[in-house]
Amino acid sequence: MKLFLLNIIAFSFLFSLSGCKKYSSAPESFFIQPGSIKLAVQGNQGSASHKITDLWVYVDGFFKGVYPIENRIPIVSNGKKVKISVLGGIKNNGIGSTRLFWPLFNNIEFDTLVDNEKVIQRDFTFSYNTTTTFKWLENFDNNGQSMIRSSNSAASTVSMQIAASNESFENKYLELKIVGGGVFAQIETYSSFNIPLSNSNVYLELNYKCNNPFTIGIIGDNTEVKDVFTFNTQPNWNKAYIQLASTVNNPPVSNSYKICFYMAKTEADEPRVLLDNLKLVFL
Repeated sequence: MKLFLLNIIAFSFLFSLSGCKKYSSAPESFFIQPGSIKLAVQGNQGSASHKITDLWVYVDGFFKGVYPIENRIPIVSNGKKVKISVLGGIKNNGIGSTRLFWPLFNNIEFDTLVDNEKVIQRDFTFSYNTTTTFKWLENFDNNGQSMIRSSNSAASTVSMQIAASNESFENKYLELKIVGGGVFAQIETYSSFNIPLSNSNVYLELNYKCNNPFTIGIIGDNTEVKDVFTFNTQPNWNKAYIQLASTVNNPPVSNSYKICFYMAKTEADEPRVLLDNLKLVFL
């Protein structure tokens, strides 16, 4: 009996200690629900087409996370005004596992004080950094255009035409097609471009759709094609940001490069690729 009473007393003592334990309250926070995501462009910056997939968020200078554009963003404010910086994020080369913030866009910054647990909706409109160089723009809407059939592609088996149809993404587009029993087609820019070396922020932006894989390449001083990236079949218009920097810097290095697109007949009876809004850009 004595042992039983001692156990009861010990249990009561421990229970009283646990009842006195203090728990800290959660910090005051609010949430941002992203609304529309847009790109604002100037007259010499080409199309406003974009594929921003993520928002990179900093609060008072500290990195807080990467959030898909449809996700609600938690912001710890502790009841105080906070400075928020938001960067637009993309899929590098269209690959989901290589997401990065797009350094050619300006950050969006704002100060705000929001009540605890409140959800605010905010639209985000990004713009190009003023230091961005637009080396080449081609939307195929003008009378002339800057691409030609490559010498390694026979005119009898390669069709390259500017068109506007119910397939258009924005007005006119370029259609490259293998015809007449051909098995290969390549087009290239008429001009070569000086592209900076040792610069990781060199990209080709494009909108495209295709029924057959095709490859983007660059042609240097020795006229050889250096492959950059190969696209798989894409039945609907898609936007991509293709990093050229590593290929540009791989030997042999040239003073200038042409951009080329080529495909071999592998999956479709009549392979075709549609291109629009080509931009060669770098910082």
